[in-house]
Amino acid sequence: MSWLRAAGRAVAELLVACACPGCGRDAPPGSLCAVCDAAIRAGPLVARQLAEGVPVVAAGGYEGPLRRLLLAYKEHGRRDLRDVLAALLVRNLDFLAATADRIVVVPIPSTRTALRARGWEPVAELARAAAHAAVPPTRVARLLRCRRTVADQAALAATERFVNLAGAYTVSPGMAARFRREQADPPRRTAVLVLDDIVTTGATLGEAVRALRAGGVPVFGAVTVAATRLRRGGTC
Repeated sequence: MSWLRAAGRAVAELLVACACPGCGRDAPPGSLCAVCDAAIRAGPLVARQLAEGVPVVAAGGYEGPLRRLLLAYKEHGRRDLRDVLAALLVRNLDFLAATADRIVVVPIPSTRTALRARGWEPVAELARAAAHAAVPPTRVARLLRCRRTVADQAALAATERFVNLAGAYTVSPGMAARFRREQADPPRRTAVLVLDDIVTTGATLGEAVRALRAGGVPVFGAVTVAATRLRRGGTC
């Protein structure tokens, strides 16, 4: 009966792929329905400033169809939605680095625990897809590495998140040196942008900026798909 169970799973996966991740309406595989697509694309860009002085641009708030789209991709393995999300990131890249000759995207690395659980890296895949679709010459540089184990950020309060991630990332000296050589020959206006799926407190992006700067890599800004709402008086 194993073939029957396999057939049942295949049918279930097909039905899920043909449902809009934003609302459940019928939609072509790997896409949103017209209503959710229009709602997400019409949403205003969300701009923030990290404590490190780096601007962050998100495609929208982490709510409604955009939140469900991200959850379907990242938590439920809907990798067919990658290009939909990448298109939103391209808009962010164009907005933040419009005057650059080229863009270098640095994705936030997955933790070892998350990589073992999922078997793939959602943010790295988004970075590659966005770089491929961007208009200015754009490449992905995997400069960041996790140097120690960190706790799951979702279960932590805002202040705990910053403590949890302090010193968590590093840049290998060899990769940093290679990056600097590439920028100097020939000299170009290069915008280095950190890329992640969601910005909440800004702890992850801030630690990434710290590590990159410590490795001699200047950071122009950061882009994410979504941003959570800030509480009154809070900071990102």
